[in-house]
Amino acid sequence: MTLLELSDVSREMLENPDWDERYEARKIVIVRFSNGRCLTFLVTDTKTPQVPGYPAHSLSFFDSHQQAVEAVKQKLKEIDYMPKHQEYGYFTR
Repeated sequence: MTLLELSDVSREMLENPDWDERYEARKIVIVRFSNGRCLTFLVTDTKTPQVPGYPAHSLSFFDSHQQAVEAVKQKLKEIDYMPKHQEYGYFTR
């Protein structure tokens, strides 16, 4: 299954390994690029994920870190799910 947008993420995708047997539980991370834009990724829910290393699905671009944070928080609230290692900082590329 290919995810195109952050809006496509469901609770099942984050918590259910059966969604794709290659993955364990997942979380959403934010990567900030040198131009200030950010890209969200769906990655394995570990304390120090490999970003955007395997396994990762890119989701949506945002013009700022703050916009990305708000979008991720809203999505997690919408699906009533909080990964074990969710944080709202960012990784830089």
